[in-house]
Amino acid sequence: MKKWAYKGVLGFLLGLTLSISAYSASDDSVELRSNHPNVYVVQKGDTLWDISSQFLVKPWLWPEIWQVNPQVTNPHLIFPGDVLSLVYIGGKPKIVRKRGILKLSPKTRLISQGDAIPALPLEQIKPFLVGARVVTEDILNKAPYILASDGDHLVAGKGVRIYARGLVNPEVRATYAMFRKGKQYVDPKTEENLGMEAIHLGTARVVRDGDPATLDITESVKESFKGDRLLPVDQQHLQPYFFPHVSKTVKDGQIISVYEGVTQIGQFNVVIINRGEREGVEVGNVFTVMRKGKMVEDNMAEDTGFSGKTAVQLPDEEAGEILVFRTFEKVSLALVMTATRPMHVYDRLQSPY
Repeated sequence: MKKWAYKGVLGFLLGLTLSISAYSASDDSVELRSNHPNVYVVQKGDTLWDISSQFLVKPWLWPEIWQVNPQVTNPHLIFPGDVLSLVYIGGKPKIVRKRGILKLSPKTRLISQGDAIPALPLEQIKPFLVGARVVTEDILNKAPYILASDGDHLVAGKGVRIYARGLVNPEVRATYAMFRKGKQYVDPKTEENLGMEAIHLGTARVVRDGDPATLDITESVKESFKGDRLLPVDQQHLQPYFFPHVSKTVKDGQIISVYEGVTQIGQFNVVIINRGEREGVEVGNVFTVMRKGKMVEDNMAEDTGFSGKTAVQLPDEEAGEILVFRTFEKVSLALVMTATRPMHVYDRLQSPY
């Protein structure tokens, strides 16, 4: 069985590149920032979103101004040291790239593809790529479970041996992810059950088949207890590309939860939205978050005769953008890329156009 560790996943994802999508925005939607640079040298630690934010009001439109050089192998990869220049071709703004050389003391070396900058800040989403799971409660109820741990351990962490029931002929050295029941996600409008959060606890490797099977915990995010569940490691969500683009089919939605329990959502928080693969959400979809307008008292309404209402709903205001990086059947995980106002659970989503 193929296995993924955090370090391995990060190394794989560092080769992320921005690729051209079938979606194409209108030329009128590409708006340059008033203080955009004419030349930018790519720095180590940059992301494609960061760089596009230097030039564009709407960073996800980067592919619209990227001038492909057909002579360069894999032309969408960008590396530290590359020089990006803003030019006009046919009256339209385009970014052209000159390949850079990374100087490392005491010698100079050409940059390899493995040094390509990522599209997103990977450290923010890595744990969710590896461990996050939204499933039905029935799947968790029927999943294999931890029966006991070796010795006198009431809780189990990395290096502890555990015994599990329900694993059907597991291969020795096969890896399983450990989970615990989390919150139930419910659509705030329809009240439909959208799935249950499976709280990721870590991973364990089979060392001996049987009933119970014997496993060693190889990685621990949270301590595990008797009764926690085991599911096969999910690799299907790992994507070689995170390409920002606007959904053709999904035009609205809502934030229904946020990880880490914060009440005011800001940049680089991970949120859960009530739209998923069923609705056509794709990895890379960008949505604008509209902060819900407040209810205010109008104590002048009766005096002016303008309206009989004493409580007035203010208009929703744009609060920032989120980008989907993982999808499930009925919900998706998204990273807050920009935040001009604090966001909250139940703020609505709309297409950025």
